[in-house]
Amino acid sequence: MNTTHVKLSPVVLLTFVLLLCNLSAIARPQEKIKKKEISQSYSVSAGDRLQVENRYGNITVTHWNQNTVAIRVEVECKARSEERAQENLDRIQIETKKIGGIVSAITTIKKEMNGNSNNESMTINYYIQMPPKLAADLNQKYGNINLPSDNNGNMDIHVKYGNLNAGNFTANAMIEAKYGNIEVGNLQDAQLDLGYVGTAKIRNAKDLTIDSKYSNLDIQDIQSLRIEIKYGNLTIESVSRLDMEIKYSDAKIGTLKDALNVSSLSYSNLKIRNLSPSFSKVNVESHYGNLEVALPAKTSFRIVAENMKYSSCDVNGFNITRKHFDDEDRDKNYTYEINGGKQPTIHFEGNRYGNLKVKAN
Repeated sequence: MNTTHVKLSPVVLLTFVLLLCNLSAIARPQEKIKKKEISQSYSVSAGDRLQVENRYGNITVTHWNQNTVAIRVEVECKARSEERAQENLDRIQIETKKIGGIVSAITTIKKEMNGNSNNESMTINYYIQMPPKLAADLNQKYGNINLPSDNNGNMDIHVKYGNLNAGNFTANAMIEAKYGNIEVGNLQDAQLDLGYVGTAKIRNAKDLTIDSKYSNLDIQDIQSLRIEIKYGNLTIESVSRLDMEIKYSDAKIGTLKDALNVSSLSYSNLKIRNLSPSFSKVNVESHYGNLEVALPAKTSFRIVAENMKYSSCDVNGFNITRKHFDDEDRDKNYTYEINGGKQPTIHFEGNRYGNLKVKAN
């Protein structure tokens, strides 16, 4: 049997490919877009508050020197037909109003009634101009919140499935972030509720309370921090006072200046790269957790490690002026006096399975 081979020229091949691409483009319906814009302004005074609730877009805030809140909302819907795009656009309602001292702007999306929502999208973006000292409650789902470099009013922020990008907060701030990232500048007095946050970056803070789950935090400098962290990571460059509960996580502290209290170090690792020689106390209760501390060799202090039956207590690089080891049937207890020190104390409760390492840096 004879086989005939047909060789196509490059020009014919190129023509064939272009024809297929054109046929594909013809077969694919063209995307239709429908838009609308809503604008409203309200006069405000000291003590007033802004409330915004939005989905499927962004909230962007800028400041100006006017006693007015200006709200502009851009809505865009995409679909395979103009009729379908218009139907989706009509489903989106933006209600703005002022009652008493509350200016509110709320996105409402009517429930889908019919049809297939594949290859359809909606985007709802808020652009807000307001006085820098105005208090605000901002709620964004499926989108980002973008704030100015300085925020002087009390802020209550909730962002889910999106990111928070903000500068400094000089007043109280409450931040809830889930399934996204946050980056802020300086904080004064703030509470953070974090869940599944890939990266939370904070520059400096005075007083923070944080509840963190499945999240990663990076803080440069903080005076006082109370934190509960589970299934995540914590990095702090410098902290004065730290009160924490840490479970199934890793924490790294650059410099600890004053005091540390860990109510539970559970299945976790805590490392302090530089403990100040003027520290006041370190108290850690371990449940299968490990603590590593480094401080200057000439520091005068004491180490007390209790209930260390199946644990290790490693002290290196110091002038140990007194050491006491109590080996009971049930527990092992260690006491060290470094450079003649009786106070302050690093106190570690091993609960039989926690490990302690203290070394000179």
